[in-house]
Amino acid sequence: MKKLSILFMLFMLSACVEHSDVADLDVIAVEAAAREIFENHTATEEVTISDENIPESLKELSPIEVRVSKFEVTIVLTKNFYSESGIAVIPGSFYMTEIGSSNSSVGEFKKIDGITFTYIKGWVL
Repeated sequence: MKKLSILFMLFMLSACVEHSDVADLDVIAVEAAAREIFENHTATEEVTISDENIPESLKELSPIEVRVSKFEVTIVLTKNFYSESGIAVIPGSFYMTEIGSSNSSVGEFKKIDGITFTYIKGWVL
């Protein structure tokens, strides 16, 4: 029984994600790349950007996935069965510092600079 408890705890800890480390992030380049994605985006719902259409400055971040909606460009950097985290560029959010919380359905967004945030969505311990 003790082995099962230890395995369960290890599984739960592996499911945790944190806000991405963005100490060396070039926010200006990320926002310029997001602007380029927005200019080429015409769908009304969220879509995943194909690898060949991801700007080079975002490819340098080694994203798992890049998505765009009419509200934001999402750069997924960490993803598991329960949650994901990464960087979100959200036009119209210049004066916001945080959005949501880890317990909210929209996730938790923390401002890096300008209109760029780190985010966590999904189940977070």
